[in-house]
Amino acid sequence: MSQSNVSKWVHLLHGALNYALSPQHLLPARTADELAQRLQEEPPPSAAPTPLLPFIHDGVERPIHRPSDKVDRELYYSGKKKRHTLKNVLIVDEFGAIHFLSDTYEGRVHDKSIADEAKYSLPTASLLYQDVGFRGFDMHGVLVIEPKKKPRYRRLTPQEKANNRRRSSVRVRIEHVIGKVMETCCGLHNFRIRLKRKEYSENQSKP
Repeated sequence: MSQSNVSKWVHLLHGALNYALSPQHLLPARTADELAQRLQEEPPPSAAPTPLLPFIHDGVERPIHRPSDKVDRELYYSGKKKRHTLKNVLIVDEFGAIHFLSDTYEGRVHDKSIADEAKYSLPTASLLYQDVGFRGFDMHGVLVIEPKKKPRYRRLTPQEKANNRRRSSVRVRIEHVIGKVMETCCGLHNFRIRLKRKEYSENQSKP
């Protein structure tokens, strides 16, 4: 299959796949209103250990080619990743289900700025875990939990370090989700490359 046909079928099948997933409410919400409606329609899971529903939000970045334009290079350069990237923010629940996917932003945009612009909200009395990239972000009626920052000229106490480790053990779940999604995408990409190499080898072997 040629690259042009691959691209054509990817676009066609992507639309068909989303069409099949949408009625099942498996696609993530893309706006604050969609997220609010989804969370209102979905009852809390019976397996939830506490009345407080835990959620985690985090930024995910994917690298792009270094832009040739100087202005674009500055816009897309991520100081965190030390490369040029595109960025989105995800919200997942304690089971790893992705409830929200933000718009795509340039790599230099901070996670908190994306969250502020998205204006999403969560059910009252929920828990929201976040890392230092969201420092200063708050949500009405939601308990926001983030790592304790090391004070200037002072070390964290053993208890503060233990609390940070517990918070990180929860927040790392979103990293696992991102890793699984990226693993599938990488597998599909490698499948395309394998077909492309096979086609190249067959053409080279022809007299």
